Amino acid sequence: MKHLLRLSLLVILAFSLAQCSKDPGYIGGPDNPPVAYTPDPEPIVAGLKGNITDEQDLPAANVQVTIGTQTTTTDAKGFFKFSNASLDKRNTMVVAQKSGYFKGIRLFSATAGTNYVSIKLIKKVLAGTVSAASGGSINLPNSSIIALPANGVVVAASSAAYTGTINVYAQYIDPSAADISKTIPGSLAGISADGKNVTTHFLCDDGG
Repeated sequence: MKHLLRLSLLVILAFSLAQCSKDPGYIGGPDNPPVAYTPDPEPIVAGLKGNITDEQDLPAANVQVTIGTQTTTTDAKGFFKFSNASLDKRNTMVVAQKSGYFKGIRLFSATAGTNYVSIKLIKKVLAGTVSAASGGSINLPNSSIIALPANGVVVAASSAAYTGTINVYAQYIDPSAADISKTIPGSLAGISADGKNVTTHFLCDDGG
């Protein structure tokens, strides 16, 4: 359909905000708001290898893996390798793409040696459809709800309200899962305003 818009949402709704808090190492909060900070790049040339798996933890073959302008493809064992890759000591981003899955994204601080990353792809599941004009809600299996307001989606080229049908793709990520570091996009890490590497950990109360 000509007026069909595909809206891909990777939903990370694992627990109530009232039950979870960030640990003291987190930079930011009501009394210490996050600071917009872009560190200067520290480019290096080094090796990078890794493994990509699918939602069943099986090797994912023929996955396109990209670092900057460099691209390669995983083999039958889900393995990929870059030799003499252009990396960054502060923030290197690896993107893994395969049809039928959300993009797998990993951020890491590169070293001069051989770097390693592991990414688990998340299946792209159609959670439901919504009329852009009237809006609506999508209920996920874990009782989470994705709500889109009426005329809440616009066409980027014209900024005009989109009036077609929106396909909503969503998957739930369990933050208590052992493989959370492989599935969640990014790295749960960042750089503070004073240039230090910081990591965010979530502390959850199970209500017991």
